[in-house]
Order: sequence, then C-alpha cells, then structure tokens
Amino acid sequence: MGFASAYSDDITFFFLTNFLGATNISQEGLRYIGPMAVGFIVVGGAYRIGRKVVTDKVTLLLLLLGGIITYFIREPWIYPLVLVLGGIVSILTSKEKNLWNRVKISPPWGLSDYLWNICNWEYSSYFYMG
Repeated sequence: MGFASAYSDDITFFFLTNFLGATNISQEGLRYIGPMAVGFIVVGGAYRIGRKVVTDKVTLLLLLLGGIITYFIREPWIYPLVLVLGGIVSILTSKEKNLWNRVKISPPWGLSDYLWNICNWEYSSYFYMG
C-alpha cells in the first residue's frame, strides 16, 4: 500500500467522521467497517475457489455436507473424518480411467542387494573376516 492510498483512506475516514459528527449521527456504526471489509474479501475468495473446485453434483454435495457436518459437530476428530470420507467418495465416483498406476520402485542405493547380503551373511563381503 503506497503513500497515496493510505493518505486517501485517511481523508475519506476524516471526511466521514466529520460529516457524521456535523449531522448528529452516531459514529458507532463505523466500528463495523473493518470486519465487514474482511468478510467481503473472505466471501469473495471462497466464491472464486468454489467455482473452480465444484465441477459437478458430487463435489457440490460433498461441499455442502462437509460444511453442514463440521458446523453442527464441532469436535476435533470430525475434520479428518470428513476429509477422508470425502476423498473416498471422490475416488469411488470418479470416472477417470487408470486412476491407480503401479510403479516399480528401484532405489539407487541397492537396498535389495544389502538385504540379500545380510540374509546370506556367510557369503557376504560385509561380514568377511579373512
């Protein structure tokens, strides 16, 4: 936020307080301006994210049920439960083909060779005493 923006905010607030004072209107309502601005920003952000995330009826249903459940059941264990159940429902209702891909893990440090040598310790160079 630059100097000009902060300066114009101060002038606007000064004008508003002077106007309300001159017209004998209570200035108690001004204390809600900050929280209202934060609320508008949060709602606008949630709406934008929601439009990108909610793509079909299943995700809309998951969003609504998750919100309702976590609103009424305010226990710490409910949040992980809702996340896991939502993930399971998303996977089961997904129409994507080959969702699970098998990957062969072959670490570069040769763990299988190391374990083979430990199991066959008499032939291992790790335990060779000669």
